[in-house]
Amino acid sequence: MKLGAATAHGVRCLLALLDESDAARVGERLQLAPAEGTPSHGGWQALRHQGGSVLGWLLESDLPEVNRQLLAGGHLPPGLRRDVLEGVRFGPGGAGSGPLPPPVVEQRAGQADAPEAELPELPALIDQLRTAAHPGSLTRARAAAAGLRHAHWPELARADRERPLPGYARWALVEHLDCPDELRRAFGESPRYRHRLRQAGIHPDPRELFWCQAPAVRVAALLELGRWGFPERLAPVERELRALVRDEVGGNPEAWAVLAQLLPDFVGTLPELITTAGVIAGGPGG
Repeated sequence: MKLGAATAHGVRCLLALLDESDAARVGERLQLAPAEGTPSHGGWQALRHQGGSVLGWLLESDLPEVNRQLLAGGHLPPGLRRDVLEGVRFGPGGAGSGPLPPPVVEQRAGQADAPEAELPELPALIDQLRTAAHPGSLTRARAAAAGLRHAHWPELARADRERPLPGYARWALVEHLDCPDELRRAFGESPRYRHRLRQAGIHPDPRELFWCQAPAVRVAALLELGRWGFPERLAPVERELRALVRDEVGGNPEAWAVLAQLLPDFVGTLPELITTAGVIAGGPGG
């Protein structure tokens, strides 16, 4: 059974939820090569679609290799890029990554390294955010928010308490990948607000992403990325997915063959994909 690259990566990622012996047997049946040690290209592509909380979870892992990839891929706004280069710690219990050099980029002969751009100070950024009070000003607010650094959030929250920021400024802040969850809650709690957060890729709980978002092929790629880049955040999700895989498809090669056929075009969530494959193939025992 010949699988496309994206499908093979997705199936391999889900096979990791099985016992090793069952996974090896199913992988042989589907003619899958062993998984790579680092995330596939599909994982980083999925990150560009998702962004938001996933980037925040990667940052809070404080892993040097993760930070190098985030820098090299241009995934970070200017303020957080500077933080990573200076070795700022994002996770509550991490050891910090230590300062990192700018990523190496291919340059023409004789071309000097471009210096890191100067960033505005926080008072100037707050002033810019306060001007975002009219329709069409969200782009300006996002540009100001991009300059924020990890240490800025307490003072920014205090400035909002003293004099509430305009709505467009608040939205630019809540969709920022480093915005503290408590500040997001302070800015709104309505169902419509939470729905907009999900649309922007903001998920306070990883389970909400891996159980409720679609399509399944993209979420599977993020699962692979999470094992590498934020394993502690992912652990509770994996426990639940492992139980679902065991109950619905188990080590049944025919169920996995169905799953592989469905995966590329399946528009539902990852749990829906697993359950559907199990139903079609007759369950974990075939």
